Amino acid sequence: MKKSDFYYDLPDELIAQTPVEPRDHSRLMQIDRNTGEIQHKHFYDLLEILQPLVMNDSRVLPARLYGEKVDNGTFIEFLLLEQKGDKLWEIICRPGKKAKVGVKFLFGGGRLIGEVVEVKPDGNRIVQFTCEGNFYTALEEVGQMPLPPYIHEKLKDKERYQTVYSKELGSAAAPTAGLHFTKDMLKKLKEKGVNEAYVTLHVGLGTFRPVKEDDVLQHQMHSEHYHLPQETVDMIRETKANGGRVIAVGTTSCRTLEAVATAHNGELVAEEGKYLPEFKTHDISTVRNSVHLKDFSVDKFKMHLKSNHVHVITIQPGGVVTKKETAHIPVENGEFVFSPDNDIVKVAVVERHQMTGNVACGFLKGYGIKEGAVALSIAHDSHNIIVTGVSDEEMAFAVEKLKEQNGGIVLVKNGEVIESMPMPIAGLMSDQSGEWVKQKLIDIHDKAYSELGVAGDVEPVMTLCFMSLAVIPEIKLTDMGLFDVGTFSFIPVECEA
Repeated sequence: MKKSDFYYDLPDELIAQTPVEPRDHSRLMQIDRNTGEIQHKHFYDLLEILQPLVMNDSRVLPARLYGEKVDNGTFIEFLLLEQKGDKLWEIICRPGKKAKVGVKFLFGGGRLIGEVVEVKPDGNRIVQFTCEGNFYTALEEVGQMPLPPYIHEKLKDKERYQTVYSKELGSAAAPTAGLHFTKDMLKKLKEKGVNEAYVTLHVGLGTFRPVKEDDVLQHQMHSEHYHLPQETVDMIRETKANGGRVIAVGTTSCRTLEAVATAHNGELVAEEGKYLPEFKTHDISTVRNSVHLKDFSVDKFKMHLKSNHVHVITIQPGGVVTKKETAHIPVENGEFVFSPDNDIVKVAVVERHQMTGNVACGFLKGYGIKEGAVALSIAHDSHNIIVTGVSDEEMAFAVEKLKEQNGGIVLVKNGEVIESMPMPIAGLMSDQSGEWVKQKLIDIHDKAYSELGVAGDVEPVMTLCFMSLAVIPEIKLTDMGLFDVGTFSFIPVECEA
């Protein structure tokens, strides 16, 4: 499917700039699915045709902020997307060039102050806000509703961009299909015996992010948070068992129900971040102890270089494609000397399956690590150990600790493990709960950035585990050596004179 397949002409004069009053007097088109007959009605006519309703009770944040840069007053626009911590938010901003790390912006004359603390690979920013009192109170005072870009008229009443049944604050945009319901209309529906049930889906980034790829299947979709109460599941089951239909109000409600029905056979499997079904445990003894090292020691990382001119694997932020480059590195007595100034570190792949003793070393640029080492047993495609760090000693220590815990992820610093995730199932999977794994990954990312200095535009785990996949351009490292994907051949680490 191409993006052009979805082009259509929508004349500006057919886009309503202000909402109809009252809400339920919006026009409604009804199509008879059997005959194809089209009837033009009003929204309040739903009283005659509706069956049980499922509605999205998400409430829209006044998430659009207009402000100015501290000191020079340069204009900035923020759009809040997702809360990451206490007053810590992921945002879209424009103009992006003005929002560099460390820069502060004022909103509402200083009612809210935002400081950029991270620039993500996709251009989004992580911003730490400060304010007097409650953040959401301040946001309500200075924020604007994030109306679609084709609406140019200023919204006079913020509540007009909320459904009358909204209650769970968190959406970046309104579940618009429900905007036409009035409280009186819902009361009449209830009196007629039309059941109401609710889901919560907080509309996110995908609403505002344009599709840039020509092949729409390559478009990156962003996650959205939903909650499906058990009482809604029960109502749907009862309605279907009695031969009735369930009508989802809008695509947000519909895709929430479809996700559960498709992925989990209509069963509620998670709630409030917890997995609900009972865990089944299995004997994993046959897949444990998958890290087998032959004659491994720190000496395996010695390279005995004759030249300081070497090939380098250069990370491209936000992806797994690498760039083949060359660089001059500091060398003493034939060995690489780490220098944080040039952002180049040693990387090694250690064979762990057949006890071949193979260890290959190369150089990695763009990972950003300034202290310690990171080691993984999840190194695509062979899933050997991949390790990078600021010294041979730290790297060797990380590999030994990885063996002790039967694989997974290890972060070390100053000869100590600062964070780890054992993956005893073939060195690839954890035997713990999904909640435990999620929290471990959060902790690993936090320590990689805050204590090891890994670059903010690099995903510490996923980036590293693809540095050995020798089918993705341009250059990768396997346990057999440095591999040029373009020529599909191994190449020496040192460049030819």
